[in-house]
Amino acid sequence: MTGKVVSKTKPAPPNRAKLELSADTLARLGAKKLAALLLVAADDDPVLARKLRMELMVQDPEALAHEIDRQISNLRRSRSFVDWNRTGDLVKTLDGLRASIVGPLAAADPCLAAERFFSFFALGQPTIDRVDDSSGRVSSVFRNSTEDFAAILSLVSDPEKQLALARRGYEAAEVDDYGLLDDLVADVMQRLPPATLAIMRNFVEARIEASPPVIEGGRLNHLASLHASALAAIADAQGDVELYIRAQMLKGPRLRDDCGIAQRLLKHQRVPEALAHLDSIDVADSRDTYRLEDVRIEVMEALGRREEAQALRWSAFERRLSQEHLRGYLKRLPAFDAEEKQEEAMALAATRPLHGALEFFINWPNIRAAGALVRTRSGELDGDWYFLYTPAASMLESREPLAATLLRRAMIDFTLGKARSSRYEHAARHLAECASLAPVVQDWSGAPDHMAYVAHLKAEHPRKTGFWSRVQGR
Repeated sequence: MTGKVVSKTKPAPPNRAKLELSADTLARLGAKKLAALLLVAADDDPVLARKLRMELMVQDPEALAHEIDRQISNLRRSRSFVDWNRTGDLVKTLDGLRASIVGPLAAADPCLAAERFFSFFALGQPTIDRVDDSSGRVSSVFRNSTEDFAAILSLVSDPEKQLALARRGYEAAEVDDYGLLDDLVADVMQRLPPATLAIMRNFVEARIEASPPVIEGGRLNHLASLHASALAAIADAQGDVELYIRAQMLKGPRLRDDCGIAQRLLKHQRVPEALAHLDSIDVADSRDTYRLEDVRIEVMEALGRREEAQALRWSAFERRLSQEHLRGYLKRLPAFDAEEKQEEAMALAATRPLHGALEFFINWPNIRAAGALVRTRSGELDGDWYFLYTPAASMLESREPLAATLLRRAMIDFTLGKARSSRYEHAARHLAECASLAPVVQDWSGAPDHMAYVAHLKAEHPRKTGFWSRVQGR
């Protein structure tokens, strides 16, 4: 009897495209099935439940606004303290509320949406008072909402309503003692139409006249800082350099933005005035030394004084190994001169403190110079600089394996020497990486080879069982 051979074929794998979650695949479930699934999910997710209710109210702006008011009122009545590890749910609730104002309500009625933001802003201080916001996540929701308010305000078509809302926004920022609305005024001014902006300028100037700037302990008081910020934003929106200068002068010599003044003078082709302003600044007393240097370079270029601009670029490179300034310097030289000057720059960088020089060579990049730096100055390595050494070793390993090995050994030695058990896993990985590079190191240049180094580690740190167990597990 002849047996019959039965072929066994594997079933075709499922079509993954048909199983992936997307609007098209979910739509195949049908409206009722999706609705049932959403209801189940909403039972365990109050934020989703609120969002669904909001979506149902999109066709009725008044009802939607009322629901937002109800939720804000509930949050205002809450008195329970929220610890740092429980702020996630609060952030989710606040951001969902903000999104409801920005999305459905703003689309239906921008004026109603803008008005809701005043209640939302008023939540800021009482909410921060009952939260451990050391991460800054809760305050960020309020700070980020100022741009949303400004965007919605720009959609309000009635000029009188828009102006009234802009003034209310300004007044809300005036009474904000926590700095949550610091950016509100500038955000609003940048989006107002010219006619409304002109009226707001008069409004702000009247505010300044009624409350002159006061410098307390070297800093502007809250109102003075707000007024100066508002005036500067209006100046930029109107292209008025004189008004911008006046806004900065309100801050006093130590707080004004001298770079901003010079940049705006330069932008409006008032180059000699920009230079005169830069010359009037006590650079040693300035907080913006680097910015002032960059603006001066721009001014020198605008005046056609290119040699002076080049001298400033080279000086910036010499003092702080600034790659940006070196690139700008070399770019303006003939090819042969640029090559020669680049060699000079690399030689100069190699004489600077080790970590600054290594960072410069890695980022330039100049792998050969970085490798030579590590090999010749290995005695200066500090394994606590893992944030620099780890990426540097990865870049060096293909062309400078010894240098990569020395960097990793420095991190291993630091970890074991200081008994940093939280880094043992990283140290074990570094040791494995050293082992993989060992066969391609042609010249150890006086450093022990890999086997000798491991033997040294075992002799020096025999009781670091947490480290050695991780080494064995690799």
